[in-house]
Amino acid sequence: MIPSVTEKNAPRPFSGVKPPQSAPGGIGKSCMPTHDEIARRAYEIYVDHDRSEGRSEQDWRQAEEELVQKPQASSLKPQAQFRS
Repeated sequence: MIPSVTEKNAPRPFSGVKPPQSAPGGIGKSCMPTHDEIARRAYEIYVDHDRSEGRSEQDWRQAEEELVQKPQASSLKPQAQFRS
């Protein structure tokens, strides 16, 4: 009989990956994604790659890059101004 997978015994593909280091002096600290945000996105990438083993570091780096770029890209979008 195959044991069921629960959250407690489920494999954790990103458990050994270290969180990003912030820049000295807090430069860029406000736009750095949290460890949990990166882990969530990395897991999504892992699932998108059909749960392929051996890619955890690549998936983590990709997630981190996407999340770091996202705030910068959104801040460049022009905001609509309405006049009455």
